Amino acid sequence: MPDNRKHHTISIAFTHDLAANADRKPPQESVFDSYANQHYRLKLDGRLFQIAPIDQPTQLPETDERPVAPGYIISAWNPNGDPALENDNDEANDRLEQDLAGFSYTPLVTLARNSRWIERSFLVHGINRKKAVSLARKYGQKGLVALTDRTLEVILVDEPTPENSKTLKVIELPAAPCPLMLEFDAENECRPYGGPWTSSSIHAAAIWGFQSKLLVNALGCSACQKPEQPYRQRTGATAINRAAVPSRFGGWQWM
Repeated sequence: MPDNRKHHTISIAFTHDLAANADRKPPQESVFDSYANQHYRLKLDGRLFQIAPIDQPTQLPETDERPVAPGYIISAWNPNGDPALENDNDEANDRLEQDLAGFSYTPLVTLARNSRWIERSFLVHGINRKKAVSLARKYGQKGLVALTDRTLEVILVDEPTPENSKTLKVIELPAAPCPLMLEFDAENECRPYGGPWTSSSIHAAAIWGFQSKLLVNALGCSACQKPEQPYRQRTGATAINRAAVPSRFGGWQWM
């Protein structure tokens, strides 16, 4: 039987022009749309949930349970839309977490609906809108999201925001699906891109390896990773230059 995984795997390795000093590619959607369409992954009491706008199709049934209290979703990743390294993003999020010391909050991962970028974020409870916007602005964010138990509202920080509201659906995931596979595939391993043959294929393998590690560490993967175990490296390619974290502002860029 032919292996059709390649037709269902996100083509992460080829989302960026590998030419030296290439600028970020234009975003696939506007900043407002990226906030309006993004999904959220969180683990509570050993259970894994994904929250998404109701107009985003999935093959898994919703649950009536609402696992989180209302609040504002704020991140410090990718400030001002500039390319950033993962360590720099994590340090920015650490500073944001210190600013949240007076509030309760739930860590979660924000991700594009096609998993092409992620942001570690916080759902902050008991904070008012003015303070939430102020924190988002402090950490260079273009927007944030107000979440109730049933809806989300996008708030742009320094631009007029059109009136908006989307109904949410909550999905309980029985296992962590491979974040590099489409349609919540929790059984099959994705196929690494690139290989050891030419410089371009080595570059592609290095990009895939970095993105795979980034996504799996943030979201888990029941198909190829053992729970609570260190990331299993699946390609031996080493990048010559450091890669910036892919973001809503245009994807990949070498630093």
